[in-house]
Amino acid sequence: MLCGYTLSHLEKTALIYFRQYLTISKTEYNENKKFNVFKIGTVTVILQPLENPGEIFGLDVYKIYVEEVDELTTDKMLDAVKALNERCRQVIPDERGPCICLASTAQGQKGLYAVYNHFKKSGVGFILIRGRTEDNIYLPKSLISDMYKMYTPEEREVFMHALFLAIAKGRVLPGFDWERNYASYDLDTQVRPDEEIFWGQDINSGYNRGSAYVLRDGVLYGIKYYDFQDLMDAPKVVRHDFPFNKILWIPDVTISNQFSAFARELRKYKIKIIYRKKSPSVEDSSFLVSKLFYLKRLIICKIAKDLAQACATAMRDKNNLIPKGVGQNSPIHAVDGVRYVATYVVARYPGFDDIRKLIIDKRASLRSEEDKEALVKKLDSVYTEISPEAFNRSSNIF
Repeated sequence: MLCGYTLSHLEKTALIYFRQYLTISKTEYNENKKFNVFKIGTVTVILQPLENPGEIFGLDVYKIYVEEVDELTTDKMLDAVKALNERCRQVIPDERGPCICLASTAQGQKGLYAVYNHFKKSGVGFILIRGRTEDNIYLPKSLISDMYKMYTPEEREVFMHALFLAIAKGRVLPGFDWERNYASYDLDTQVRPDEEIFWGQDINSGYNRGSAYVLRDGVLYGIKYYDFQDLMDAPKVVRHDFPFNKILWIPDVTISNQFSAFARELRKYKIKIIYRKKSPSVEDSSFLVSKLFYLKRLIICKIAKDLAQACATAMRDKNNLIPKGVGQNSPIHAVDGVRYVATYVVARYPGFDDIRKLIIDKRASLRSEEDKEALVKKLDSVYTEISPEAFNRSSNIF
């Protein structure tokens, strides 16, 4: 059995190499995509998603390999391992006993750490194999050098040496530092007409926290902070602040069903929508923002001091998780806007190659030639740029 968080995730990870090795070795096989099964001689390989551990039943296998096991949450991890253990019971004469192999990139004290402790407390026999990044002879030295620059000493122990350490504790954005990331000057009135404005927006009833950014020489500058009581007023205000610039609105996509009502105002002020099917992972995007702060690639200007304050004070909850913003005083609402913009910019624009390689997407490519004008444009990575006109009911775009 070959397992992954989802079948789609498995397709993008282990299966790419699995099929490649079968082809290179000229091994004959039959793949049944309807039932997610490979037949290789007398061996059957079953593909199994783990997102719903309760659905793992009725199977009898000899070996189980789990790819990227830390993609599961801690609670699902334990349930999945228990379910897999019940299925791993096929005995082959003169061979070693059935076993499970869990593989993961280093994640610190997450799901795999919980399984590790569960095995130790329960007296379950296991072998732990750690792989140090420096010992990988196929990695270029420049990549290892970039990792040393990006990670703190504690993070190096986790992400490069695979130790179980709690790196995510306390502050949501530990990389923010007032001396390093707060500028005592303003740039909002010095934006050139040819520069793009990235407007990140969190949306709540009665208060809507947003922030605007400009990208210069590989550094993202937070140049405005907004708090709109009525979101319908926002396009007029932002366009007034930046009358000549291309403005990209990067919102909380959980309210995408409301875009059509808001599109009239966006169209009126010639503001584009940057859309993706789901908001970026809170943990991953917060880690990204923290790294941008740590590397001095994200700076907050004086006029947006409230945004800097939010980045400095946002804290994790008692369970060491990033909480949802509750109430008007929560700094999380402001942090959300930074997350949306940072994830989009790093995934899309030149100058962030090192960060893309280590954090965002190893397969991300640089921005190519200027896109042709269209109402809906597929961008690199997972993003789409939408003109408000696309919501005109006479259009058949959707």
